[in-house]
Amino acid sequence: LLVNRLTGLCLTVANNSDKNGAVIIEEPPNNRPSQRFRIQEISPSSGEYVIFTFSGKALDCCEDETKNNTRIIQWDFHAKDNQKWKLTRV
Repeated sequence: LLVNRLTGLCLTVANNSDKNGAVIIEEPPNNRPSQRFRIQEISPSSGEYVIFTFSGKALDCCEDETKNNTRIIQWDFHAKDNQKWKLTRV
């Protein structure tokens, strides 16, 4: 589970969808597949990761946006920058 430290809520694929464009939301832990993610480093020691949803799709910044409040969705993996994530210790 990917849990927001502030809210205690988990990242969740809305409506348990396996479709491209499904929005990522926060919900209380519910033990459903839609809250299961796999984190994979793109290449050894790159510090960049892809986060795959339960359906094998990647977390994706919608429409390559870089501004605040950009929607995060799931989409087929294509390895562009809008699907690469950096994990930081808090």
